[in-house]
Amino acid sequence: MSDEQDDPVESAENNAAAGGNAAFAERLRHQAAQIRTARAETAKLRAELDGLAKSHVPLTEVEKVRGALETERASWAAERAVYQIGITDPEAIEVAQLYYAKLPADGRPPMADWLRGMREDTGKAPKALQPFLGAPAQSSAVSVEPPARKAPGPVSASTATTAAGAASGELSVEQVRQIQQRARESGDWSEWDRYFPRK
Repeated sequence: MSDEQDDPVESAENNAAAGGNAAFAERLRHQAAQIRTARAETAKLRAELDGLAKSHVPLTEVEKVRGALETERASWAAERAVYQIGITDPEAIEVAQLYYAKLPADGRPPMADWLRGMREDTGKAPKALQPFLGAPAQSSAVSVEPPARKAPGPVSASTATTAAGAASGELSVEQVRQIQQRARESGDWSEWDRYFPRK
C-alpha cells in the first residue's frame, strides 16, 4: 500500500474537489502541501538525528575514559612522589603505594608529604619501608670506620675503588650504592657486612 492511497489528507482533498466547493478545496490543498512538507522535514531530521547518535561517543564511554585517566594521573602522581623521596626500587615503590592506600581516604595527606613524614621519623614508618627511607645524605661522603685487616682475596676493579675509599676511612655515596647494588645482584652481602656490620 502506498501513502497516496491511505493518506487521509489526500482523501479529504479529493472529497473537497468532488463536492464542488472550490475555495474550500484550494485551502485544503494548501494545508495538504504544508502537511506533506512537514512530514518530509520530519523524516529528514530523524535521519540526521540517527546519524548524529551513531557518530557521537555516548556519555557513558566518555565517563569511563575520564575515570581511567584520573586513575592513571593518581598513579603517576604517587609514583612521582616516591621517586622524589629517593625510592627507586620497584618493590619498595609497590610497598609504599600499598601502605599509602591503606590509610583512610578522608584526611589522607598527599603521598609526598606522607613519605617525607616517614623519612623524618623512620620509627613511624612501616618496617618494610624503613630501609628505603634512610635520612637523605647531608654530605657527599659517609664516614666509615675501616674494617679489621683480613687476608686479601681476589680483587676486581670495582672492589679496588671501594677498598681505596675504605682505606681513607670514608666512602662516597656512590661507593655505598655500588656495594649495595652488588650485594643485591649477587645475594652475597659479605662486602656490605665488612663496611656496615649488623648489630
